[in-house]
Amino acid sequence: MDPALTAQNFVLKCEDCEETSVCTCRICDVALCREHFGNHMDTNHELCKTKNNSICTKHSLLFKHYCRSCIKPICSDCVRYEDHSNHGLSDPAAMLDFYKEIIAIENEELRNVIKPFYSTILEVIEERRSELDINISKARENVKEFGRKLHEQVDIAVMHYYETLAANEKEQLEKIQFDLNVFQQRIEEIEKKLEDNAKLLQRNDPFDLMTLFKSSLADFPIYPELYEFNIPVFQPNVPDFKTLLHIAGEISYIPRTENPLSLKCKHFQLSRSQLLEHPLHKSSSSNLNILDLSCLQSDGVLTVGKNNQFKQLQFKWGKFYHVQTNEIECRSQYVAISPNDAIYFSDTVNRSIKKYGNVYCHLLIDVLDFDDLEPRGLTFTPSGHLLVCLYSKQRSFVARYINDNKLVQEIEHNGDKPLYKEPCFVCCNRNGDVCVADHGLHAVIVVDQFGVFQFSYRGQNEKSFRPYSLAIDHLCNIVITDNVNHEIHLLDKYGQFLGFLTTGPKIKRPGAVDMDEEGKVWIGESMSGKLHVLNYLVENMVETDDVSSTGRIN
Repeated sequence: MDPALTAQNFVLKCEDCEETSVCTCRICDVALCREHFGNHMDTNHELCKTKNNSICTKHSLLFKHYCRSCIKPICSDCVRYEDHSNHGLSDPAAMLDFYKEIIAIENEELRNVIKPFYSTILEVIEERRSELDINISKARENVKEFGRKLHEQVDIAVMHYYETLAANEKEQLEKIQFDLNVFQQRIEEIEKKLEDNAKLLQRNDPFDLMTLFKSSLADFPIYPELYEFNIPVFQPNVPDFKTLLHIAGEISYIPRTENPLSLKCKHFQLSRSQLLEHPLHKSSSSNLNILDLSCLQSDGVLTVGKNNQFKQLQFKWGKFYHVQTNEIECRSQYVAISPNDAIYFSDTVNRSIKKYGNVYCHLLIDVLDFDDLEPRGLTFTPSGHLLVCLYSKQRSFVARYINDNKLVQEIEHNGDKPLYKEPCFVCCNRNGDVCVADHGLHAVIVVDQFGVFQFSYRGQNEKSFRPYSLAIDHLCNIVITDNVNHEIHLLDKYGQFLGFLTTGPKIKRPGAVDMDEEGKVWIGESMSGKLHVLNYLVENMVETDDVSSTGRIN
């Protein structure tokens, strides 16, 4: 059969004489002329029933053709009664070799690429199990050694108490012995005086008594002061179980940074085929004077403009909708939404971080205050940590906070060199990597969750590249707005350039950018304040009304 044959000019011929068919066997789907139909039913029908058992579920006929447009086998009734006009039809026998080739190629890739990859993962899992056994044993030995050392320290403390008591006992015994000697001497003096007085009483000569007797009553009432006497009492402060654990340490579980699924294999990375050739694009018709924006957890985006007020917008059915909220003030160009929809923003004038409970709350709360540092861009990690870009002429870094105000990390150096010069916007992917747009270095700096430098990106033209802001999608790709060249760059998580989402004047001076949960990119123009929405992943493509395309992944 001619592979270019279409259903529109397709005429069924009699299987026996090539004349135009008028009848079809409903059991074996054979087209026949009137003359040969009777013979077929009498002599050949039983043989035909055994030729093929591939049945069209809709018409209960054998498949006779393959529609290349619909990518499925069809029967003769499908050709007659369904709309396959202008569709390319192929002989199933011709498609047999085609599918065998596809299956052979797939088997080769499964055998030589995919299976080895998963075998590697199994090896990694086995290594992890072995490593876990080793580290658990080490941890047990460390706990045992800790117990031994703790007992040693307890014994040292007991010996210290013994020595302290012994020294105190010696000191106080010496004082007691001294007091004992002094007062025993006084007793002896009193007894001697009593003995002398008794002898005088035996005399009868008044002149002897007057010359020999001398009263000592005035001497004895004055006695030396006793030394201070202290009774030692030991009050043990035995820590309970939880206090002892807090003092002694804790068992922590450090996440492994290597991930077997992140092997740099082209078959397991985001390929260009997953990117729309023409990203779907929609722009707002009004000027929103956008300085910064942040996507809400629930729906839509929150913008802050030059009028120092928040606006909540939604994008549905290809159009922008303004959501009525209370008018709350925000004098900042850096804003972020917490996991519970609280609004955080940097007050660069008062050098502080402030927050509102939500878009309907007027109560402004001071979260953090900085003396000599200017807070700029801020964001929340997937685990709920607050990341803040801090700038001064002396030092610039990214600070990580938990529970709003507890500083747990400062990301500042790559070895002995500073990472940042003027960090302005920050975002964090689900792997914990921290990505920063540095306006002083004109670069995007990426570190892992521990602050270890991963890579920097300085654009396709380093001399003119001016990154303004950036965002992360769920695949850990990085979207970067180039404010000078009117471009939006797309990088993968390793820093490899995937392409431009837009180029040219479609989006003039792209500035603030964020990614919502549906994978849509929200972009604000820094000069005009217009708002744009982009879809660039095939899996995120949705039907929208009046949506134009712009740019090209190239």
